[in-house]
Amino acid sequence: MTPEELLQKAKEFNDANENQKVIDLLPDDILRKLKRSDLYAESSGIFQVT
Repeated sequence: MTPEELLQKAKEFNDANENQKVIDLLPDDILRKLKRSDLYAESSGIFQVT
């Protein structure tokens, strides 16, 4: 998947409150490799307090 596709999927999973899918999609090694702040932001979105 391209970084853009990963970002889109992560947004979809976050919108659906599917936190484990975001974790599985964006593990730490992928985040470190791609070094994209938008992906980090989506991965941290699962920890938002509502």
